[in-house]
Amino acid sequence: MRPELLVVSASPVTPGQTVHVRFPEGTERGIGWVLEEQDGETWQVRYYLSATNAGYAGSRSPTWWSADDAENKAWPAVAIAGPGPDNLTIPDSIRPGPYRLCTVNDLPNICTTLDIAEQDQSVS
Repeated sequence: MRPELLVVSASPVTPGQTVHVRFPEGTERGIGWVLEEQDGETWQVRYYLSATNAGYAGSRSPTWWSADDAENKAWPAVAIAGPGPDNLTIPDSIRPGPYRLCTVNDLPNICTTLDIAEQDQSVS
């Protein structure tokens, strides 16, 4: 856990929400991320995310896929530096609860906690 190296625009967040991650120290990173759900004392990988930012648009919008659907999925080998923001979309199928958001192709990976709230079902 290195929450001082990355700052998420909001927590809690809701399924389908786009979040912006900033890097106060300009930490170098790739575009790959993982969302891990807390399960007691351990963390279980639930989703992989692909970021976009001003320097790298990739698919033009942030993407994600389930850990169960990870076969033949990968990220391009892209190095990003600077303060960001990197944009990530929270999966719309995610369950509410405590999660950990981590980079996946850095040594070491950096992480911070992220709470997922229930989607507001009320209609205005």
